Amino acid sequence: MLDRNILASNSDNLGSLDSSYHVYTGPGGVQDVEHVISRKQRAMKYIPSGHGGHAGYLKNLGLLYLCLFLKADHLWDIDHAILYLQKAVESTPSGHDDLPDWLNSLGVSYLCRFKRNGDLQDIDHSISHLQRSVEFTPSDSIRKRPSSSGCL
Repeated sequence: MLDRNILASNSDNLGSLDSSYHVYTGPGGVQDVEHVISRKQRAMKYIPSGHGGHAGYLKNLGLLYLCLFLKADHLWDIDHAILYLQKAVESTPSGHDDLPDWLNSLGVSYLCRFKRNGDLQDIDHSISHLQRSVEFTPSDSIRKRPSSSGCL
């Protein structure tokens, strides 16, 4: 079984999820998360890929799928989480303020998949994205302080 504290220790990355945030940390069930995913996917149809917030919506979908994976433990959910988070990272300029958080979320997602399937490529990807997250974080940022997640 997965360590559910991974998500809790990275809660700062989830705060931008507006009213859907409670789905991550609250008692909501799988159906609640699936409902929010469905709503977010419908909304994505109306957001052009060049829109300034497009990457943020992709990231939100990725985090929702991560939450669904942690609740339901279906491998396809973590695959979707990684897909959406990868798209978010790829569509974000290297100097963007949120890029370190999104790289962190992607690294955590690969870590969750590694814990589920033991594929060494996933742990390699996790380490790589978590290292990039640290590299892209400004040296004076509070984000550079050690966290309780123990990922690095």
